[in-house]
Amino acid sequence: MEDSPIGPKYKDRQESGALLAKRLLPYEHSGPVVVAVPTSSMSAFRRISPLVDHLLCPDVSRLPFFAVANAHGEWRDLEDEEIEDLLKI
Repeated sequence: MEDSPIGPKYKDRQESGALLAKRLLPYEHSGPVVVAVPTSSMSAFRRISPLVDHLLCPDVSRLPFFAVANAHGEWRDLEDEEIEDLLKI
């Protein structure tokens, strides 16, 4: 399993938001804690909200099953060349 900047990636999406919650808890914060994400399940939103000062999420899904791909008009894998072209902008 590949590591992300905040820890191991999940295989089980039922744990949505659990890793972020785990990473937030042990630290003392010198200022407001702000978390901004583009989309979230309702369960993850509710799990993280009490742990932070501000949680910004324009798309909180109320669907019984959550997938990030549902929040996007177009979701597909990109070829390396497409990514390189996008990064040149």
